[in-house]
Amino acid sequence: MKKNFVILIFLLSVTNINTSVFASSYLLEIGSGINKIVSTQVICHSFDDSIKSIELNVMNVLKNDVEEIFNELFEINFPIYMASGFIESRSITEGTQISLHSYGAAIDINELINPYFNIQTMKMDPERSSDRDKDLKLITANLSNWNIMGDELTSVLKIVIQEEGSDDRFLNREIKRKGMITDKVVSIFRNHGFNIWGGKWRQPMDFMHFQIPRVLAEKLLEVDEATAQDLWKKHKRSIQKKNIFQTMWSKAFDFVKKCRKYCCIATE
Repeated sequence: MKKNFVILIFLLSVTNINTSVFASSYLLEIGSGINKIVSTQVICHSFDDSIKSIELNVMNVLKNDVEEIFNELFEINFPIYMASGFIESRSITEGTQISLHSYGAAIDINELINPYFNIQTMKMDPERSSDRDKDLKLITANLSNWNIMGDELTSVLKIVIQEEGSDDRFLNREIKRKGMITDKVVSIFRNHGFNIWGGKWRQPMDFMHFQIPRVLAEKLLEVDEATAQDLWKKHKRSIQKKNIFQTMWSKAFDFVKKCRKYCCIATE
């Protein structure tokens, strides 16, 4: 399959066809990809303190972990107005590489509060404007696309529309605001296999975005479900081992700091 795929993409490239869009559709069709995308309903807290259900389409082997992720986000009262998973025939923002959304292996959350930003091109996604009237239209249009209305719309707008003169478009991540991705949220995703967060990328930054490793996502599409489940379990075990090591190292570092502090006090 890989050989045929490479040949086909080469032929498309010399005929000026959009290879990134075609490639994702091709992978999903011939790689048993499209029938590996499943739907699930997740429960979450809305911005108006009500409880809502969001439908997510994800790769089948990830479904249980995605449900557990949102269960844990619900338990910590993390508000969510939008979340997206599988998006067919999509390339990465400002790029030609296939997005992990096209594999059902990526999730975006609260995109206006956790935006994509390219420092070099100054591109922001969702689009914003320095003109406040135009900016309001862009914001409301974006929320309309996610069917946000009524009390929920009012509540989201209160967070997204910032005071004039202090509108940082949520790029200042030191100021914690409702719906913003926190270390706790990152930890929940990581513990369930989504160990790549776009907020850690130096350039561009993609604060809304979580995904699994690309190589793993491609492999999960190629193999049968039993093999895919085994690969996914191994991936999560590897993350758990790293978490244990990091915790032990952190505790050891704290212990050394305390010892040095007590030693300094004793010698004074």
